[in-house]
Amino acid sequence: MKQLNEIDHKRMIVKLLRERIEAEFCAPASGLWRFEVPVHDVSFLEWLNAQNAGVKTYFSSRDDGFEMAGLNAADMLDDGSAGGADELFAAIEKRLAAAYGSVKYYGAMAFDPDAELASDWRRFGKFRFLVPQVELVRQAEGVSIAFNIMAGAEDTAMTITGRMLAAIDDLVFDADADMEHCRETTVLSRTDLPDRGQWVDTVVRVLSDIEKGKLAKLVLARRTALEMSKAVSPFALLSGIKNGGSGTYDFCFQVDGANAFVGASPERLFTIQGSTVYSEALAGTRSTASSKIAGNLLDSDKEIAEHNFVVDDVAGALKSLCDNVETIADKQIVTLPNLKHISSAFKGRLRENISIGDIIRSIHPTSAVNGSPRELAMQEIERLEPFGRGLYAGPVGWIGEDCADFAVAIRSAVVAGDVISLYAGAGIVESSDPSLEWEETETKISRFLQAVGQ
Repeated sequence: MKQLNEIDHKRMIVKLLRERIEAEFCAPASGLWRFEVPVHDVSFLEWLNAQNAGVKTYFSSRDDGFEMAGLNAADMLDDGSAGGADELFAAIEKRLAAAYGSVKYYGAMAFDPDAELASDWRRFGKFRFLVPQVELVRQAEGVSIAFNIMAGAEDTAMTITGRMLAAIDDLVFDADADMEHCRETTVLSRTDLPDRGQWVDTVVRVLSDIEKGKLAKLVLARRTALEMSKAVSPFALLSGIKNGGSGTYDFCFQVDGANAFVGASPERLFTIQGSTVYSEALAGTRSTASSKIAGNLLDSDKEIAEHNFVVDDVAGALKSLCDNVETIADKQIVTLPNLKHISSAFKGRLRENISIGDIIRSIHPTSAVNGSPRELAMQEIERLEPFGRGLYAGPVGWIGEDCADFAVAIRSAVVAGDVISLYAGAGIVESSDPSLEWEETETKISRFLQAVGQ
């Protein structure tokens, strides 16, 4: 493929976008406008890494059919501007209905948006969804670049073109992106919260509550903080943990020049295509390095029990939203580079007037990241975990008109300058072994550790 230099790239984009704006923009027309034109392919993560912008967004689908990279924000809604989660999703759906073009809002929600955020999560908010100002997109038909603009009644084709030209002028296409950045840093210190002894003690207490019938399952999480020798690029880190371009939802939400939430999650929360919703239960885990893999993962009573809690959660939630629900995959093995999971998948036909907020409220959090019974498990997590989960294990994805795609934000981390905070959890059920559950969480953060040379 012919490689264009930066000047040629910008000239081509400007020419095509001028034509598109002159042909499509009608004033006065307030609301979101999207002007999209084809471009030559680039590495999206390298491209993002090179841009001089404080707010950056990245998301790729699990099946490798969709990838985006965004800069800045044409529109943003968060808990400071939208009020509660219901108001947020209502506002997004209203703006999408009035938008011109295939606009998407990208974002994430806290695991428990009703809980007070810990100080280290406040910069991310309880939820935050945005339309990028500049958006690079890869789909089946090719690669394109889009400019999303919130137009006012006073805007004309000339003023819209001027705003577009200013955004293009700031773009970088020829930068030498240093994606080996993570391996050039050194881990100065590692802090586990809780540490292994504290973890074992907590799991023992949870097992006692399960034996007494207080709980049926509880998902406990831990945080591992790595102090690095210098600041780490979240896009270089994500490049190091991506699963070969498939098998995981990969995401990065950089909220300013120093702080980002990044992850590679194997778990779908839900996908909407028209009136059809898809969801899944992903629970039951074993390391591929274990001598007990593949065939006997499905023979483990403990892993099957853990999985069945999630099956009941997801199927029950879908039945409350849909006219009919069917199982499209039952207890299949999903293999990742370092882990195997048990997966069951479902689809349903949504009833009329079901909103994104309704779906999230019904499905999230499943017992894959929470426990059973739901409300008591949420309370126990807040009581037992010595840190705030923030966005970890919450919904992460995008919303379009009559379509959406959300993952569960597991296998994730916060990059804050020279500190990386890794998060991982394990489902505790009646026959859990505290030491083995620790080892499971260690395996879940291992790709991050490998990416920084550990």
